[in-house]
Amino acid sequence: GLVHAREGETAMADDSFRRALRIDAANSQARNNYAAFLFANDRFEDAYEELQRVVQDTAYTGRAQAFENLGMAALRLERGADAEQAFNRALLLNPNQLRSSLELANLALSRQDVLQARAHYSKYLTLLQFYNLGHNARSLWVGVQLENALGNSAGMQTLGSQLEAQFSASAEYRLYQQLRDTQNND
Repeated sequence: GLVHAREGETAMADDSFRRALRIDAANSQARNNYAAFLFANDRFEDAYEELQRVVQDTAYTGRAQAFENLGMAALRLERGADAEQAFNRALLLNPNQLRSSLELANLALSRQDVLQARAHYSKYLTLLQFYNLGHNARSLWVGVQLENALGNSAGMQTLGSQLEAQFSASAEYRLYQQLRDTQNND
């Protein structure tokens, strides 16, 4: 299935994954790979259902990542509470799940829980340093929104400048520009 997916043979990949799961329905690795394939093909509901089965396998070594993937599928399906629950489970299993920390910060911001958002974003920043990674456009945008919610215009400006310097063609930078323009007009 993975080979067919890489080669753009979507129907053959789908058939291969389904055949593998008919042969061994308990193969969580194959099911997780199938869920990733489904997600990549915008079949979010199907991916969500497959991932729900994967996370039930307590012996599966990739369970933390599967919970994170479940959270991402839930976000695409606009199921914020389910996403939050999945990301929290991912972090319980592996506190080093970068994306879960970032997405939890964003979800907390959407609920206007600024203190919780700051805690998750701080954890995210610590993990970035630990892994010696840089920001992406999404993480800078979440940071901009957090600094804005905290009323820290200098912090917002700093992150916005990084967003402009590194990701000026991104949708996140355009959102930052809109936010900045709105604030300048007030």
